[in-house]
Amino acid sequence: MNRGAWFGILGPLEYRRDGQVVNLPSARQRSLLAVLVVHAGEPLSRDRLIEELWGEQPPSSAVSALHVHISKLRQLLDGLLVRVPAGYVLARDAIEVDLWQFDALVERAHTDPGAPADVLREALALFRGEPLCDVGCEGSLARWRRLLQDRRLQVALSRVDAELAAGGGPDLVAELERLAGEHPMEERVAGQLMLALYRAGRQADALAAYQRLHAHLDSEVGLEPGAELRALQMAILNQDRAQRVAATDLRGPAAPELVTPSAAAGAPPEPDLAPRPLPQLATPTFGRVPGASSCWCSTTSSMSWTAPCLSATCTAHARG
Repeated sequence: MNRGAWFGILGPLEYRRDGQVVNLPSARQRSLLAVLVVHAGEPLSRDRLIEELWGEQPPSSAVSALHVHISKLRQLLDGLLVRVPAGYVLARDAIEVDLWQFDALVERAHTDPGAPADVLREALALFRGEPLCDVGCEGSLARWRRLLQDRRLQVALSRVDAELAAGGGPDLVAELERLAGEHPMEERVAGQLMLALYRAGRQADALAAYQRLHAHLDSEVGLEPGAELRALQMAILNQDRAQRVAATDLRGPAAPELVTPSAAAGAPPEPDLAPRPLPQLATPTFGRVPGASSCWCSTTSSMSWTAPCLSATCTAHARG
């Protein structure tokens, strides 16, 4: 733990100074502190803070109440909260935030092919619960929390991708069944579950997972699964040996080209499940240096997902 000021927002709001937990003030002041931490380094005007705390119809006493909350927080933060011409700003260079550590680990997993699953697992372990679960989240905080939860899911699925690429499967079934129940129309989850079940010797269950996804997509949006997932279903249906062994065993010239009867007859091609680079995950989030390029709004993975942009400075996703 670095000495100085540390804030935890990947769970209940937490503030530590020189390694010691600092008791936080009232609920309204906790919300104000959460806004300042999420937007660390970005000046926030008085009107912006009032809107964040009270919405579009603040009480007549909002201005005086905000000044009281700001005064108490400045005493608590011991010089970290600075008044500037544009408003109030939490000094970014003087603090550490658990979200920034999460960002750094995800970026490391993307750039270092050595052990991406282990690094992503370490990143996900930083979550202590729902982000800012003890703070009343309105306005930009509510949007930030929704986007971060979606990113957390995509990072978890990238970790599963890495484990599947290394030949894993049976040990992932329980986790993927839970995720499939929580996200019944997420094709990426369904594909991972199908492969894990098939490698566990549960061909019928793998095909049933495909049918459940197909039913959800058809009833909710009138669509069918994408071509890659349909190809995986066909490979499992034909009991393709290539899907049972470690993906690393299939890479390189020594790996034989396996052709199933359905492929020979012109069926959809079998999906390439050899190890791939990690998808371009959304990396820097709130708190990056203003003007830095940190938006990954069109990030694509092997199962066609798009990572949300969490950048506070992204003009394409400005506050509504």
